[in-house]
Amino acid sequence: MNFYNISSHWNFSANTRVILTMKLIILLVTTAILQASAAGYAQKSITLSARNSSLETVLKALRKQSGFDLVVVSTALSKAHPVNISVNNVSLEEALKICFQDQPFEYSIDTETIIVLEKQMPFKKTKAAFSYKVSGEVRDELSNPIPGVNIAVVHTTRKTSTNTKGEYTIEVEPTDTLEFSYIGYKKQYIAVRNKVDINITLEPSQGSLDEVMVVGYGKQKSSQLVSAISTIKGEQLQLPGRSLQNGLAGQIAGLFAIQR
Repeated sequence: MNFYNISSHWNFSANTRVILTMKLIILLVTTAILQASAAGYAQKSITLSARNSSLETVLKALRKQSGFDLVVVSTALSKAHPVNISVNNVSLEEALKICFQDQPFEYSIDTETIIVLEKQMPFKKTKAAFSYKVSGEVRDELSNPIPGVNIAVVHTTRKTSTNTKGEYTIEVEPTDTLEFSYIGYKKQYIAVRNKVDINITLEPSQGSLDEVMVVGYGKQKSSQLVSAISTIKGEQLQLPGRSLQNGLAGQIAGLFAIQR
C-alpha cells in the first residue's frame, strides 16, 4: 500500500492540513458505509415459493430471509390480493416487485426496512353541475310574440310559459334541453349548451291553423287564438261513474266543478 505525505509536496499551514485530513477521513468513512450497505443489500438473496398466500404471510417470509424490518402503514392489509410467487436466489427487490404486482399497496425500502403503504387513488376532476337562468322570446312565423307558450326542461319538473310579450325565463343546467310547445304549432327542442339567450320562432303545424276551437265565448280558428287554451278529447271524458263537470275538472288545470 502506497502512502503519500501531502505536507512533503505542498507547504500547507497546520490549520489547512487539519481541515484536509478531516475531509479525507469523512470521505473514506462515507464511502465505506455505502459500500458495506450495498454489499449487505446485494447479499440478501431470496428463495421462496407460495401459492394463493396472503400478502402478509409472504412479507413475513421475506422479512425472515432478508433480515430487514417490516413496517406496514395501513390497517387494511387484508384487502390485498392473494400472492403467487416462485423464485430462487433473487434479490429482495425482485421478490417484492412480484409480490406487489397489481396490489392496492406499494412499497419502499429505507436502509434495511421494508415500508408498505396503501396506494393513493388518483384524484378525478369532475365538473360540478351548476344551474343558471336562460331568457328569450318566442315568436310566430310573422315575428309576432306568442303568449302562453309552454317551456319545459326535458326530464325535469321545471317549466314556465311566455308572458304577453312572448318572453320567458327559466332555470337550466348547461346539459339541459328545452321543449317549446303551443297548440297549433310544432314542438321544438333546443339544447341549452351554455347559452343564456334562446329566442325561437315556432312553425305552424300542418292542417292545424284551420281547426275550429270552442272557447268560453264562442268559436275561433286556431290561427286566431292569442291566449293559452286547453284541449280535451272526447275519449278523455268517457270515464264511468263521473259526471261531465267532474271529468272536465280532472282534465283542465284550474277548473273547479260545483254541483248544486
